[in-house]
Amino acid sequence: MTHPTDTHPDPVRATAALHDPARLAALRRTGLLDAPRQDAFDRLTRLAADAIGAPVSLVSLVDEGRQFFTSALGLAEPVATARQTPLSHSLCRLVLGGEELVVADSREHPLVRDNPSITDFGVASYAGIPITLTGGETLGSLCVIDDVPREWTGDELAILRDLAAAAVTEAELRLALIEAHARARCDPMTGLLNHGAFHERLRDELDGAPDDGRELALILLDIDFFKSVNDRFGHLAGDAALIEVARRIDDRTRAGDVLARVGGEEFAWILPGTSRADAVAAAERARRAVAATPIEGIGTLTISAGVVDRHDAGDARRLYARADAALYAAKAGGRNRVVAGDEPTATAAEPVARPREEADEHTPPGTREHAAVTRLVAALVSSEGDVTAAARAVAEQAAWLARGTGATVMGHGAPLATWGDAAPHRPSHPLVVPVLTGDGVWGAIEVHGGPRPGDGPAPPRAALETLASLFALAVANDEGRVRLTEMADRDHLTGLPHHRAFQERLAEEVARARRHERRLALVVADLDNFSHVNHDHGHEAGDRVLIEVARRMSAAARPGDTVARLGGGQFAWVLPECDELTAWEAAEHLRVAIAGEPFPDVGHVTISSGVCDLASAEDAEQLHQRAGGALYWAKRHGRNSVFLYAPDVIDALTAEERIERLERQQALAGVRMIARVVDAKDPATRRHSERVAGLAVRLATVMGWAPARVALLHEAGLVHDVGKIGVPDAILFSAGRLTPGEFAVIREHAALGAKIVAEVLNTEQTAWVRSHHERHDGGGYPDGIAGDAIPEGARILALADSWDVMTVARHYSAPMTVADALAECRRESGLQFAPAVVAALEDLLAVAPSGLPGVPVAAGAGADGPPTR
Repeated sequence: MTHPTDTHPDPVRATAALHDPARLAALRRTGLLDAPRQDAFDRLTRLAADAIGAPVSLVSLVDEGRQFFTSALGLAEPVATARQTPLSHSLCRLVLGGEELVVADSREHPLVRDNPSITDFGVASYAGIPITLTGGETLGSLCVIDDVPREWTGDELAILRDLAAAAVTEAELRLALIEAHARARCDPMTGLLNHGAFHERLRDELDGAPDDGRELALILLDIDFFKSVNDRFGHLAGDAALIEVARRIDDRTRAGDVLARVGGEEFAWILPGTSRADAVAAAERARRAVAATPIEGIGTLTISAGVVDRHDAGDARRLYARADAALYAAKAGGRNRVVAGDEPTATAAEPVARPREEADEHTPPGTREHAAVTRLVAALVSSEGDVTAAARAVAEQAAWLARGTGATVMGHGAPLATWGDAAPHRPSHPLVVPVLTGDGVWGAIEVHGGPRPGDGPAPPRAALETLASLFALAVANDEGRVRLTEMADRDHLTGLPHHRAFQERLAEEVARARRHERRLALVVADLDNFSHVNHDHGHEAGDRVLIEVARRMSAAARPGDTVARLGGGQFAWVLPECDELTAWEAAEHLRVAIAGEPFPDVGHVTISSGVCDLASAEDAEQLHQRAGGALYWAKRHGRNSVFLYAPDVIDALTAEERIERLERQQALAGVRMIARVVDAKDPATRRHSERVAGLAVRLATVMGWAPARVALLHEAGLVHDVGKIGVPDAILFSAGRLTPGEFAVIREHAALGAKIVAEVLNTEQTAWVRSHHERHDGGGYPDGIAGDAIPEGARILALADSWDVMTVARHYSAPMTVADALAECRRESGLQFAPAVVAALEDLLAVAPSGLPGVPVAAGAGADGPPTR
């Protein structure tokens, strides 16, 4: 027997896709295999079962050897608990080529009649829609199954396709979020793990490898004299050098190793299953690789490395501190060398645990103090304003002076530098000396492992205070230089870089992005009607607004971004490693942050922004001009908005850029599914919303609406009746005349629908949904408004909705002819319907006097090329 709805996907194509590495990789990246049930997919299977009336509904993901149900409704045990079957029982595998599989009677369909699921699970009929990502990878299917043969209708398959599209959106949203999370863990310059991700991984490695004999080593590496590279060749050349050094080190790592850039020119390398001796050999190979070949435009660079293994410390913090001390020993020993954590040296680096019987134990206190101060002064001079290097010297001299096993210099509550064993295994009460600057307590010097009472001379606290004072002077000088430099480049009011500093920074970032083929975006923002703030509230209030806007912008920016004030109420935001759509999302979040919270003494203030990325500009000047042009467009089109510079409509988004739009699309798809379920409850109303939306599009086009607003009306039309989900079926499908109480329930659906769509559609669209049952004469509901007070979109939807009621058979009435329906509309023109909308309907029917073929149509276009007015 032939079944007209049966489909026959190509099994060869499906089998090839089953083993496609790209498809399998995409499937695994979703993280859905073997994951707990997901509410988003459970909603889809419930909607499918309810709307189609099928006993079983599944979201099935097809792996190489099985199908896994990320959502399942109606399965019998034991499959319901196992949530998977072997491929031998899978019909869903046949959709992997991207083609639908529709089976009215599984015992007769040539592709599935021998499948054991027919006898084992009672699969009598099946309809499966592929879940295919935009990249072409089919993960599996959204399917419904019945235990009796059935012909699947076109409307049922249409509902299933919409639900499968929602499943695709949900899967891509997961992938985009996973990718965004991965990027947040990476250093954008080198592609290595960043500081936070490294420390998380180090803790995981130590927790996952308890001290049972298994080895683990840690190497810290630092580029020697890197400050001079930036000073002599510029930061762009320095960036190129960092990337090249990272590559050379990374080439020496093994599978399973972890390499990270932990800050500045410093790298960290975790080597699981590696002894200290082998780690030293690995660090030597990396050191030789870096020094072997000059870097173009710079010359030869060298690195120093400190090596420790997991037996050196009990936790990640101590292990890292030991590695840092070993690295410092390598630096102090002449650089371009590798030092292991317990390796004594004959250079400036002290042993980690200095024996008490050494000769310097008996150095007279005054001589010892003098030596420590002299060495520290020399170190401070050679540090050339590098506070971290100065802190390391302070820690070394403090430990030596106080006869401790180690010392730590703290700055603003965080460890700045450590020397020796700053966390001794025996109980120790550290000697703490504060570091005082003009702003108060800047930090402290902590000396550990000093002599016990009675073991020797008391720690020379006065001498340590001298070291602290010298270091405080270095800190104050450094902070003063920084302040002077910043003040020269800063706007005096907001503290942000001013226009000239912004231009210099933008030129640097553009050059860097070009050199390394990186992305770069620019946001130019301007406060709306800022002159009114100054006029109405005074310039002092205006200044406070500018300061607060600068604060909110700075809070929205990422580390590495540049936020500047260009003048007046205009600001700029440079976003490295960012394209225009990600920048648009950031600017949109800023817009909400500015508009969402009132400003003291002024009230609500809004901001408009223009966004452009370097892909759309030749140089820094053109990038600034085009972002400014987009800002001008935002100002011209209502303010309080963000516009992209784009000569053409952008329809291709990367994973990270899709996140916000996918969330809205997913939410809208969910509302559309509810509307489809409402329509599908009665055969007479199936596809009602699509027909109403299609006719509304045609009417709006005739009335001269712009394509963008026509598309918005189409979205609203598709969900205009969603509020009927709250109307009991007994009332909705009553064959008799409704009682006053029942009619009151019906009248609530428009307002309920507006509440449902308010989180998905914009304010204007929500008003169209709320008011689509208002009458031109004021006799409608829910608000009883009349004439031009009714939003124009609602007037159009009102006529489109009534036209469908009149011309499509219902359980309570036969359909009218086109002529009779048009006559009724003419009679109600100025009463129920807006005259302008009735006139547009007459224009449409003049082109197609027999009716309106092709409804529903795509948003923004009419099938018959209707006239416009």
